[in-house]
Amino acid sequence: IGRYEEAIVCYERALAIDLRNGVVWCNKGNSLSDLERYEEAVICYDRALEIDLRDATARYKKGNALDSLGKFELAINCFDKVIAIDPLNTKAWNDKGLMFAKLNRHQERIACYDKASEIDPSAAYVWFNKGNALAGLVHETKPILDCWVQDVLLPSHQLCLANYGDY
Repeated sequence: IGRYEEAIVCYERALAIDLRNGVVWCNKGNSLSDLERYEEAVICYDRALEIDLRDATARYKKGNALDSLGKFELAINCFDKVIAIDPLNTKAWNDKGLMFAKLNRHQERIACYDKASEIDPSAAYVWFNKGNALAGLVHETKPILDCWVQDVLLPSHQLCLANYGDY
């Protein structure tokens, strides 16, 4: 219901009882992120990761917070660690691609979307992002055709098709 400040108070009370609860640290970080208090959120995610280095959720959320702070390379590092824990994490592959986009590293961006779409061919947001990437690289006709073929094979992915305009 969006009462993030109150939620943070509750998380702080829970942490006063048990500082070693990584889920509470992560949820506090989520509420701070919702309030756009990203630096504080990163601290909370780090505390969760001190408790469990393999906490893919805290690592993923930290990557998102670092993205919001404009720290794209650090965000990529977080998404890489999520992928090391869970190689089939479509969202981590997708968001890593988004970071590469912000760094104008388009080949790496497309490779991330390729992997994400291989893992989950029904993830429309991945096809949308891949379409956006390919629209910026129109000289690469084979990937564009591959995306078109995928759209024909999976007609529900109109987002991919919509990004090509008159190409």
